[in-house]
Amino acid sequence: AAIERVVACLEDASFDVRMTALKNIVSIAGKSNAYAIGCIASRLASTSTYTRWSSAECLLVMDTKGNREVLSQILVHIDNTDRFIRQDIVGAMVGVLLPSDYLIVIQHLGTPQMIEQAKQLQSDAIDLRKAAEAKSIQVRETNKPARKEAKRLEHEVEGAKRDLADQKWLDANPCLIVTQRKQGLLKSMQALAAARESVDGSNTPEWEAVEENAHTLKTLCLDALQAKYADDKARRGATYVLTNHIPGLSDFANNIAGGVS
Repeated sequence: AAIERVVACLEDASFDVRMTALKNIVSIAGKSNAYAIGCIASRLASTSTYTRWSSAECLLVMDTKGNREVLSQILVHIDNTDRFIRQDIVGAMVGVLLPSDYLIVIQHLGTPQMIEQAKQLQSDAIDLRKAAEAKSIQVRETNKPARKEAKRLEHEVEGAKRDLADQKWLDANPCLIVTQRKQGLLKSMQALAAARESVDGSNTPEWEAVEENAHTLKTLCLDALQAKYADDKARRGATYVLTNHIPGLSDFANNIAGGVS
């Protein structure tokens, strides 16, 4: 009952109510609750743009990436006569697809130009990742002092947490000291996060290029799907292609067929 009430809030006219539901769904239902995910997926066919958007965002915070059953639940609603509803459902679908699925979609549903662009992106991705990994090694080597500082801060944070969790320590110290210890802990945690970021080498321009490449491939997949599902003649064939070529999706073919006339 609690899950139904929270999911129902995705249909509320108030933006704040919908956002509250989005923020609390995981704490109430858990990230993998199949019933909750099914209830959310059914809202993707709503006539309300805001409900469809909130539902798609809600699926992203749940544990749905690569889940073929969830993908089938989304495809059940794709045979909608409203082109704009289909467009939003496609957006939710891409959020559930795996990066490896993007290439399959483009290969079978994309234009020749899209297919060639996807091949180039895939080729570039190998070189970009090699460059990013090499840069990470270089950053880690040149940031040895920062690693020492991160280690010092780790001990500092652990010590502060230990003190603040110790009732004897709390009883033995005045409020001012306890407050200062709490403030010191927050500062140390912020400094530690910054130190770790500079040490691991994951925020370099090279890694940004890797992410941009992946995002471009995802966008290409979205464009291919949007083009097919905007076409009344091509859209049913597109669902057939997805069902038969996305690994593991054919296991749910009967469920999908029930929603596609």
